[in-house]
Formats: sequence, structure tokens, C-alpha cells
Amino acid sequence: MKTMKHVFTILISILMAANVFGQTPEKMSYQGVIRDSANELVANNQVSMQLSILQGGDNGNVVYQETQTPTTNVNGLVSVEIGTGTIISGNFTTIDWSAGPYFIKTETDPTGGSNYSITGTSQLMSVPYALYAKESGSSIPGPAGEDGDDGVGITSTTDNNDGTFTLNFSDGSSFTTSDLTGPQGPIGDPGNDGIDGEDGDDGVGITSTTDNNDGTFTLNFSDGSSFTTSDLTGPQGPIGAPGNDGIDGEDGDDGVGITSTTDNNDGTFTLNFSDGSSFTTSDLTGPQGVASSGNNPGDMLYWDGSEWVIVPVGSPGQVLQLNVNGTPEWMGSGYATITTNPVTNIGPTEADFSGDVTSDGGAAVTERGFVYDTSPSPNLTDNVEIVGDGTGSFNTTITGLAIGQTYYVRAYATNNSGTIYGNEVSFQTNSSYELGDTGPAGGLVFYDKGSYSDGWRYMEANPVDLSTGTDWGCSGSLIPGSQPSAIGNGPQNTQDIVDNCTGTNIAARLCNNYTFNGFDDWFLPARQELDQMYLNLHAQGLGSFNSLSTYWSSTENNNISAQGVSFNTGNTINNNKLSSYRVRAARRF
Repeated sequence: MKTMKHVFTILISILMAANVFGQTPEKMSYQGVIRDSANELVANNQVSMQLSILQGGDNGNVVYQETQTPTTNVNGLVSVEIGTGTIISGNFTTIDWSAGPYFIKTETDPTGGSNYSITGTSQLMSVPYALYAKESGSSIPGPAGEDGDDGVGITSTTDNNDGTFTLNFSDGSSFTTSDLTGPQGPIGDPGNDGIDGEDGDDGVGITSTTDNNDGTFTLNFSDGSSFTTSDLTGPQGPIGAPGNDGIDGEDGDDGVGITSTTDNNDGTFTLNFSDGSSFTTSDLTGPQGVASSGNNPGDMLYWDGSEWVIVPVGSPGQVLQLNVNGTPEWMGSGYATITTNPVTNIGPTEADFSGDVTSDGGAAVTERGFVYDTSPSPNLTDNVEIVGDGTGSFNTTITGLAIGQTYYVRAYATNNSGTIYGNEVSFQTNSSYELGDTGPAGGLVFYDKGSYSDGWRYMEANPVDLSTGTDWGCSGSLIPGSQPSAIGNGPQNTQDIVDNCTGTNIAARLCNNYTFNGFDDWFLPARQELDQMYLNLHAQGLGSFNSLSTYWSSTENNNISAQGVSFNTGNTINNNKLSSYRVRAARRF
């Protein structure tokens, strides 16, 4: 929408000097070109216009206001006579044109309704003569006044061959319009067929083909040449269905089977076969089995010389060694015993972790804490949060987590036997912020576009102003790319200004160089982003903004003016770049 508004304002500033002039008393003519939000001409369509005469400045007193509903022509041009519309306030015939300066403000709804989305304000550079002369108190000429300063006029116009034009003024300055190219005209009728060309040379065709019996073929051409293809044999086809069973063969000889088995009582067995033969195995007796059984998983047995004795399972981390009596024994301390509790107080970027060390395993716990990651089974090579030492309960708050991300957490404890991990728990951070919430950098959330794209969804405003008064910078220079006002353009606008403007304390550079709570991706918001800051923070009593001040946006009008927002009224302020306004940085995430 900003692009539309900007294009229209440029056209107004051109037309005011040339197309607002005195007619018969009580009215004056006005023309403008209307484009929609896609920068397309609004042609042959009825639009709604609200026209105001302002006294003293572009935000001056409204001395007259009316509405009209004209229809644009095929080029999007609209023509009206101010003074003949439906009067909202004031009396056009009683305006004292000598009490200027006067400005004309146009507000347009290209759909014909009353939602005036296109706004432009320009100074009436010359008094409409017929209207002023009507107020003359005497026909006797007064004394000649001093010569005024030379006016600034258009000395030449350059067609840039890309739909734009550059206007060169008598004071040496220039101005380049937006693309004024109209829509594509209809395609004309096809032309007549051209005359037939001369016959081409005879083509070369295949005269014969030879199968080389190896999957290749030789193609013989009419000009005597030939070409042999690569192997064109296709892949193996699927196996066909089985054929029918063949006829039964003759019966074979009788097989030889085991008719009986004899246990020889010495670990061997004799197998007797049907053909009268026999076979005796080797000793098949296995080793002696264990006579006793354990009590718990992990129990072991050892032979004390007369019987099997149980060695009970040890603690994790202990070492099985032979004691001075030559029997096995678990020695040393074991691992600590630790539990990971469920995660609580889960937010978009933070959560509370807690755990319990219920036993030190026989040696002091020298370190305890948590390991976490976005993959299961985190360990000390992943994210680590140390929370003291010893046994008992412990907890901490983890910040800087990703929004809407699933994490896996394990408590851990370390003693001289090593590090042991507790059970694993998982959780997912919240996926949304509310307007007015505190953002990851400590600012206040003032915009939510509804879903994540291009790496961000929300915008937060810095909690304090970076300046109580500084200029926009680069007055007299047009900054490439810094004109868009739509939401999402603030970072690029800021970068364009910083890259092309050398001022040290200009508004955009203050934001670009700012670091707060470890975050250094701040920018000067575009004008519509600043509107959201006003509506969703200041208008709700949040953010500690100055209610009597104007704040700069990163949106530029032209080479000498840029846009700000009044935090007293919420209105857009178009003013010289040298003006001193407040600065509030923003970032997105």
C-alpha cells in the first residue's frame, strides 16, 4: 500500500504547479493519476475523492473540505473542479487567498467507497488569480512590489526508456518519476504470409539397417555414410509363470534309515540302520553344570573349593577385584543415583529444569546439572547447564530456547567413579507470543504476522528510545531502496540508508549499531511497522513512548523528506530529513 501512496504523491507534486489554476470564480480545476496497490492504472472507473484546502502548512487548519466521485479515463487520469463537490466543511467562496500559504490535500478510495487509502498533500505554489482578484477591494493598482526570487521551473524532461522520466529544474535539481508505462495494448492482427523460400538441399535418409546380432544396429544413409548404435538390448523381462508339472519319474531305491539307538552307558550311542550297518558316536557328555542359582539379575558365582558361592550384584561404577583371600569382591565407590524431573513453566524461549541426586554412590558428587539438545540422549558434548554439587534436589531456568522446538533433557551427576545420567524427559517450547509480551531480546512484542516465514514471525520494540532527537540524514540525496513503507521492509531500508549515508548519529545508524541483551540485529522500522508499534504498544499504555513527540521511520519520500509517525495522533508525518525526531529500534524473530 505504501508504494501506491508514494507514487500518487509524486504525481500530485508535479501537477500542482501546472494544473491547479484560476477559472471562473468559486472553483478551480484539479487533475491526478490513480493507481491501485499493484501499481496498475485505475482506468475507466469511478473513484471517491476527499479534497481539503489547508492554511499555513501541510498539517494546517482545514478551511474548506468537500467530496467528489469522478470517473478516471483510459490513462487513469481524473479531473475535478474544486468548489463544486459535496461540502463537508467551510465555504470555498470566502477563502482569503492572500492569507496563505495554502496547501491542497487529496484523499482517494480507488474502489469508489469512503476508505481513503491514497493520500497526498502539496502546496499551492501560485494563488488562483481569478479567485484572489474577486476579493480585490479596489480597482486602483497599488505600487509595484519588489521583484520576488526567481521561480524554480522545469527546464527539460528526459525519457529514461524504462517507463520513468527525469524532470530537470532551473535550480539544478532533478526528480525521477515512478514507472508511468500504461498497460499492454491489444495484439494486432497477424500480417500476410511471406513468399515461399527457395527449395532446400536434398535431405539425407536411411537406406538400410543391419542387425549386428550383438544388440547393436548399423544405419546406412543415402550419402554413403553409416552409424552404429550402442547396445539397444532392453533389461531382463519378468520371469514367466511356472509350467505344468512333468510326469512322475520311476521309484528310486529304498533309503537307509535309523532303526534303533543303543545307549552304551559311557557317553556314547550306537545307531543301527535299516541296511544292517551301525555307527557308534564319540562321548557326548557335556561339562559339569552350575549347581546353584542367583537371587538378582547380575549375581555371579565363584567356587570356594567345595561349593559355588554367590557374589551379589554391585553398584554401577564399582570394580570386581580379588580380595586378600583370593575371592572376588566389588570394590570402590559406585555411580551416583540421579532422577530427571518433568520440565515446568515452559514458555516460547525458556523452561524450568529440576532433578534429584538421591545417592552419591559412596563418593562425593563434585558436579551436577543438566544436558539438553534437540536430539534424544543428550550428553556432555551437547548443551550443558552446571547446577552446583552434592546430593539433593536442584533446579535452574534455561533461556534462549527456540520457539516451538522439541528438546530432550537429562540430569547428570559426577563423582570419582565417573558421570551418570538420569532418565530422559522431553518437552516442546510454546509456539506463540501475545502482543505486549516480552520478546527474546527483552523488548515488547508489537507485531505477529501469524506464521513463520523468511525466518521470522514476530517483531519486538526496544524498551527505550535510542535518541530523544536526531535527524534522518542525507538531506538532498535520494537513498536507493529506502522508500517502501510496508511491514517487513525495515531491515532492508535500514541497510540501504547505512550503506549510502555517512552521517554518524542519523536515526538508521543508531539502530544498526545498537546491541541489547546480546542481540545486535536491530533496525529502524518502516513506516507501517512504526504504525503497529503505535497501535499495539503506545495506544495500550505500553513501551514508555513520548506522547508529544514524532518518531522517525526508515521510509523515505524523496531526496529531501522522509516519513515519521506522531505518537500524539498516530498520523503519518512527512517532513524534511533535517528535522529532529525521536528514534525507537525494532527487531524481528
